Amino acid sequence: MIQTAPLYYLCMSAVAQVLAVGVTVLLSRTGVLPANSLLIVALQAGIAFITARTLKLSLPWQILNLLLVPALFFYAHFGMPPWLALGGLILSLIIYVPTFWTRVPFYPTSAPMYEEILKRLPENRDFTFIDLGCG
Repeated sequence: MIQTAPLYYLCMSAVAQVLAVGVTVLLSRTGVLPANSLLIVALQAGIAFITARTLKLSLPWQILNLLLVPALFFYAHFGMPPWLALGGLILSLIIYVPTFWTRVPFYPTSAPMYEEILKRLPENRDFTFIDLGCG
């Protein structure tokens, strides 16, 4: 199914960002939006988030669209060290790039789920455990 492919989410996120930037640039150039950079960033983030929700992207992709431009703004505005962005990029690549060839997204098991699994395992006898969802 094409809608679950990581490339689909990436392309739809790019559409959301381009649309949001286009609307904010149009509003700021026509004078409808004051030249307040924080207001422009907030509006762009909101439009990107709403667009991602409208495109029915999953919650992590919606959050990514909401936080992308504000994170870039604060990174540039406060003069963060370049290695911080490089480290984030490398970490993201390590975690998410394998989804392109395995077609299995990174989905960590939550602590409550581990507790639930442990409650269901027998304590007083041997058993076989097969993880069919390991990817």
